[in-house]
Amino acid sequence: MSVGRAEDAADEIPTLAGYPQAAGIWAPTGALTHHPGMDPLIVDALERGRGVLMRACEPGLAGRIDAARKRGELVSVLPGVYAPSDAAARLDVRARAACVRDPDAIVVGAAAAWLHGWEALGQPDEVAVATHVLRRRPGFRFERRDVPPELLGRVHGIPVTSAPLTAVELIPERGPDAVNVALRSGVRLSELWTAFERMPGRRGNAVRREVLLDSRDSPWSAAERRAHRALRDRGIDGWATNHPVRAASSSRIVAYADVAFPLLWLDIEIDGRGYHDSDNAFVSDRARDERLALLGWQVVRFAASRVFADPDGFADAVAALVEVRARQLGR
Repeated sequence: MSVGRAEDAADEIPTLAGYPQAAGIWAPTGALTHHPGMDPLIVDALERGRGVLMRACEPGLAGRIDAARKRGELVSVLPGVYAPSDAAARLDVRARAACVRDPDAIVVGAAAAWLHGWEALGQPDEVAVATHVLRRRPGFRFERRDVPPELLGRVHGIPVTSAPLTAVELIPERGPDAVNVALRSGVRLSELWTAFERMPGRRGNAVRREVLLDSRDSPWSAAERRAHRALRDRGIDGWATNHPVRAASSSRIVAYADVAFPLLWLDIEIDGRGYHDSDNAFVSDRARDERLALLGWQVVRFAASRVFADPDGFADAVAALVEVRARQLGR
């Protein structure tokens, strides 16, 4: 338990159950909810702290803070740092509290991924923080380490590991999905390698290197990763991933092809149920395919389940499609 006021030590952070989580993570400060009738000066202080209040920064409010705590309106997130009781369990609030308590603290790991908006990786129960000051506290995991300054970032004012470093650090825990999500969000593979090279000697680096090498064709999903591997194993060449297809009369991007054979105007799509089974996706996929067809592209869709179940068969099918398409175009 951290050393602090005796009343702080007695506080317990509310459990995650029953509190709004993802719905409010990106909310601006003014959208934080407060108890009806909360002291206006306390509300103003929470606004200044973007959802948290540090006693040391508000010396004139000591009595009002104690009164709000007695009424159950405020709870201690960390010693001397408070938040509204109905928001204290939120990941972003806990992360901000840690960085208020220790201005040199950096949010790392899965908590940093969540703040970067990578919800596909899931929300962690604990907020992992790199700090040399903070001590054990429920709802947090404090790590005694430093983060290279060039690999730092901020999300809504909260210091976090940069997106490339966050992804690379998470590989041993989350596997290739950490890289897939990062690449899908716009992180470049070269940036992932740079982050990896800045963390020599770290436990788990062997698996990190293996996953990065397997990511050389920049997969955006597990199914694409398996498809790429199957195509490489089959010795098929001439393809590019996440290839931008542009309109004939301008540089406007009409679509991105999962696996494109640009010289053959052939687009291989890998469709998973999670995204492509919704009504909206059903309509948008067909509108997209129509636009590509009008540009002369052939679109062939494979179910992700087929790629996983029979990657060799998938590669054989693509090889056959390439051969037929080449004959059609006289190439």
